[in-house]
Amino acid sequence: MSDIPTSNPPPSPAAGIIERAKNIILKPKETWAVIDAEPATTQSIYMPYVLVLAAIGPIAQLIGG
Repeated sequence: MSDIPTSNPPPSPAAGIIERAKNIILKPKETWAVIDAEPATTQSIYMPYVLVLAAIGPIAQLIGG
């Protein structure tokens, strides 16, 4: 046996999105109150998506070239 403590790995981002969607459907009032309390700006919401979409073209050119 090992003396190393085991810990659960952190949830993946996809798991968080699925859990959030499930909570919005099953308990919308509580979930929207939580979402409303989260600090977020328009930039913090859109930037990850914009960066991925902007990278698709150059990556495709690199692979195709």
